[in-house]
Amino acid sequence: MLTLGFTGFFMTEEALRKSLGDSVPRDVVEFVLDQSQRMRGEFLDRVSRELGRVLERVDPVEVARRLLEGRTVEVKASFRLVSKRQRQRKREPEDARRPGG
Repeated sequence: MLTLGFTGFFMTEEALRKSLGDSVPRDVVEFVLDQSQRMRGEFLDRVSRELGRVLERVDPVEVARRLLEGRTVEVKASFRLVSKRQRQRKREPEDARRPGG
């Protein structure tokens, strides 16, 4: 059971059940799933709090200034207006567009 390690931490419930299979009693599987979900929740909560703390200290204006300093921004864009009918035709199979097809 301990061999699942870090991989088991990120496994879905279905994948975990398949990997453990019938070789482990059901109550043990339920316990592992419960612990995994709780640990995942705590892990993601801590990561999001730390990321939030880091981002609070970032000045987006300063980041943009440093990124753009001494550089020129070039933008190449293409815009096209497509009617809903054209979009719908594009999604239909080729046979459906042919008369009698």
